[in-house]
Amino acid sequence: MTFSNIATLLNTVIVPNLFGQGEDVSHNPITIAEDLRNVVDIGTAIADLSASDLKNYMSDLVVGIFDTYTDSRAFKDETYDLFLSEQDYGGAIQRIKCKLLSASDTNILTLVAASNSGPDYTDGKYYATEYDVKIYTKDIGFKVKYSISTEMFKKSFTSAAGVAKLIAMIEANVENTIRLELNGMARGILRKLILSAATGSRNIQLITTYNTMKGYTSEDPGYITLANWSDSTAFKLWVQTLMLELRKYITDYNEKYNDGSVPTFTPESDARCVLLTEFAAQLDVALGSVYHKEMVEGTGAYRTINFWQNSTPDLLPQIASGSMHDQVVETVKDSGEGATVTIDHVVGLVYDRFSAFLTTKLDKTTSKYVPEEDFTTYFHHMVKSAAIDTRNTAVILTLA
Repeated sequence: MTFSNIATLLNTVIVPNLFGQGEDVSHNPITIAEDLRNVVDIGTAIADLSASDLKNYMSDLVVGIFDTYTDSRAFKDETYDLFLSEQDYGGAIQRIKCKLLSASDTNILTLVAASNSGPDYTDGKYYATEYDVKIYTKDIGFKVKYSISTEMFKKSFTSAAGVAKLIAMIEANVENTIRLELNGMARGILRKLILSAATGSRNIQLITTYNTMKGYTSEDPGYITLANWSDSTAFKLWVQTLMLELRKYITDYNEKYNDGSVPTFTPESDARCVLLTEFAAQLDVALGSVYHKEMVEGTGAYRTINFWQNSTPDLLPQIASGSMHDQVVETVKDSGEGATVTIDHVVGLVYDRFSAFLTTKLDKTTSKYVPEEDFTTYFHHMVKSAAIDTRNTAVILTLA
């Protein structure tokens, strides 16, 4: 937040509580300057507040800071580009067919009944557009939580720098928590994409496919195994070419089948390739060719999308439903009772980055004052939702 934003917030939230409300902000008994040079004018009054009054006034300020920050929170380039922030795209999925509204029981949101001329909505139900997608996570929340002592509040308002530091601390808590939660959900959705690719016969076993294509048997010197794949430049060049072809195919596929049924947004397509960290490093080190290196990097900024980390001495870490470090093992309800899908040696995923969405929004803010220790803990209750357009393409690449 800028000093100007802070001054506006103080003049609309704190000053009226401390000194009374004027006809408008310009008629307040005290007006905080945009550079906060006179913030000490309210600092003296804040220092004299009782703990009860301070809790009430500061709670309003904290909520204001949170709202201002989240409303202006820009979509970060370094955030995994599989997802779109609610600020950019309103949480809508590209290339979907919207159906009529559907309602489900929830205590998250309450809608005001529509006018007599419109449809009759029932309070206490959550209304959302029904998409031709599978909702994997919906209405599951998290809390942005942090504590601020009374002493910290009072000392912060003795200077402009003190106020800025207090607000920066709140913003850092908010940003770090949101990013942690969203990145955690990103991993979960990526796993769902992997599973949908496997169940849809879009799992390419690289070693088997390569040996079959070349007609190699175990007796041939060029035969690829899990033990020697990293020594074969020819194999890696083929994998690179395959990734580029898949990326082009996915882009063309989505352009062809994009019916533009979301009128608010411009239909787009953009294929990405996520590589296992160790596998990407092998391509870099072993190939060395600038031309081929640029080709691989063109399939996606894999260095910044390290969903899979090598946590063991082995060359081939695996990811698990529970831990991301073993293998993907998940029950698939549609394929029969007790059926499971196991994918070993995952090295990459080629997908359309507009095939999923992830949103988060504030439901409510609560606070609790602890008189024994003289601090207040704030809880911003967030709702997050995610979905995958199952009609879009995702191809999982495994070594074996």
